[in-house]
Amino acid sequence: MHPAAKQYLSLPPEQQKAVQLRLCERALEIWENVMPKPIVYRDKTTGTLQFLEVGLLREAILSVKMGQDKYLIAQRFVNPMSGLQDGSFVVPEKARFAYFSIHNLFATHILRSQNDPWLVTNQALAALSDENIIEHLQWAISAVR
Repeated sequence: MHPAAKQYLSLPPEQQKAVQLRLCERALEIWENVMPKPIVYRDKTTGTLQFLEVGLLREAILSVKMGQDKYLIAQRFVNPMSGLQDGSFVVPEKARFAYFSIHNLFATHILRSQNDPWLVTNQALAALSDENIIEHLQWAISAVR
């Protein structure tokens, strides 16, 4: 394991959360650049038209910062998450990792899902870069210390 990953895992939970937030905010930029408009897709299971809101991920991050689901994010994540998982709509890989990282950030810190502390960080890093992963992680860690 890289020393930066060890350093992250040795941080107290609140500092890990701060690192996750910083990385997810950067991953959000990837999502918004790739997916600038709302997505309408047909659900493979029900055949109904579904709508993926562009602002959902930004509001999920804001909810984590506020410590509450003020924007009913949990409900709004259900259909798009299912659609991404069952292939009802397809997005580029980096955008997919950005979506999953922010979803799991929200699930971990608002819904209190028991996720591995590395999950959100790893997904956000996968959204950011193949080449500069360590630099992104070190940047996020240095900002919370």
